[in-house]
Amino acid sequence: MAHLLDQGLHFGLPTEAQWEYACRAGTTSGFNNGRDDGFQELGWFDENSKEQTQPVGRKRPNALGLYDMHGNVWEWCNDWFDQSRVDRVVRGGSWFDPARLCRSAFRSWRAPGSRLHSLGFRVLAGQASQGPEARGAERPKVIRLWTADARLPNEPTANWAPDWASSSGTDAFGRWAAFELGGAAFRFRWIEPGQFWMGSRDDDKQGYDEDERPRHQVTLTAGFWLAETQVTQAQWLGLMEKNPSHFKGPQRPVERVTFHDCQQAITQLNQHLPGLAADLPSEAEWEFACRAGTDSAYHNGQDEGLEEFGWFGDNSDGGTHPVAEKAANTWGLYDMHGNVDEWCKDGQRGYQADAVSDPLGPMGDHVDRVVRGGSWSNLAWLCRSAFRFWYPPGNRNPFLGFRVLAGRQAKAPEAQS
Repeated sequence: MAHLLDQGLHFGLPTEAQWEYACRAGTTSGFNNGRDDGFQELGWFDENSKEQTQPVGRKRPNALGLYDMHGNVWEWCNDWFDQSRVDRVVRGGSWFDPARLCRSAFRSWRAPGSRLHSLGFRVLAGQASQGPEARGAERPKVIRLWTADARLPNEPTANWAPDWASSSGTDAFGRWAAFELGGAAFRFRWIEPGQFWMGSRDDDKQGYDEDERPRHQVTLTAGFWLAETQVTQAQWLGLMEKNPSHFKGPQRPVERVTFHDCQQAITQLNQHLPGLAADLPSEAEWEFACRAGTDSAYHNGQDEGLEEFGWFGDNSDGGTHPVAEKAANTWGLYDMHGNVDEWCKDGQRGYQADAVSDPLGPMGDHVDRVVRGGSWSNLAWLCRSAFRFWYPPGNRNPFLGFRVLAGRQAKAPEAQS
């Protein structure tokens, strides 16, 4: 590699304009075959990928000899998506997406630190132009080519703090923000907008209920902050006067809370921190955050191994446990499987095969609300990412708790240099 650099060959990511120019290869159509259909011949997408990437170069190249410009994986571009300088452009669509998201013109974006099973890149290489250099222009930069480094040197970092946070930062899981209230710490993880497959796979080895199907693609257009843990009893007592829990302990999840109790606590939280915009997650938001990019029974990418990251009937000794004692998912969220069931904001909706955006179930005052995640009292299969159950909003029992969501927004706040 060093001898190529010495010869003036520079490597980087293509700009968005370079990527689309190369993809189109002289065409003006939806895809680079000169047509608005026929995508099966060109790329791997949700209808032919078998839900995974495929070896490169197996589909037809475009007229310039470039393979997989449509589908297989999204490709990082060098450009910021907009003037907020928070997210980078990605192009081409992936094995996960419907055909329309793989068109030559379709644009999307991801935070530079995103690490997803549908994200890759393509290398641009070329000689530096003599004209601009002769006028003193800076030569093209070489950037390190992996997703967390898809950022030019000396650009502003993506560390920023929402207005309600007293501390924030970035770690191996991603972005976090925190505050203290009533002597208890509240810590949240930023969950970016995205797409996922909601529901149970046909080959789910743990079994399934009929209401988990058909599996369907869901797009969430707004990102949100989600609490790292279920609401603890210490956090609850920072907001409310009495602790209703059967299993007492400051770091155990609060339980025996009704849906209405949760709403009252959230109202108190918003009064203390008006900019927080606290809420319960929707059922779709909950499953998206739980899965953290997986499509398996559990968020470890497998259909087994619950003992490592969840308290359930086989290991709980008949009660709740302090939060965050088990392993987190890859987005830094603890106890998404087991310990206590978690109330969602909406009621149960019927699944359909069609792709949907920001789905919500019924929301009436007396509508049964969905609960997710399973609890200390459940069998393992009732703690799966796809498992759904529901209770009347006034239900109170020792395996029911909740987790707080904070302000939904289409993108993360603007980076601060």
